[in-house]
Amino acid sequence: MKRKEDLLSTWSGRAFVAALALLIGLGMAGVGTGDPGRLIFRQSDGRAAPQTQFGRTEIKRWTWNHVLLVRDGKTVRVYLNHQTRPEIEAKAATGVVNGL
Repeated sequence: MKRKEDLLSTWSGRAFVAALALLIGLGMAGVGTGDPGRLIFRQSDGRAAPQTQFGRTEIKRWTWNHVLLVRDGKTVRVYLNHQTRPEIEAKAATGVVNGL
C-alpha cells in the first residue's frame, strides 16, 4: 500500500481547495498510481485515507484538453472534451470554503 505522500507526489497539475478540514483535488494521475495519464479526483477530511477516483480515458501527453468540473449539491461530475458522459462522478462532502 502506497503512503498518502507517495500518491500525492505523483500528481501533476494539482489544484486543491481547503474547505474547513476538507481537501478536494482534481489533477492528472502519474506513473506511480497505476493509471497514468488519467484524470484523478481526490477528497479527504484529513483524518481518514483519501477517497480517490480515476477517469476512464487516458490523456496523451502534450495535448490540449477541455476539462469541466460540475458540482450539484453533493455530486461532482468531471467531463473531458465536451463528452456527455462524465469521466468521473463522485459524491463529495459540502462545506464552507475558507476565505471565499
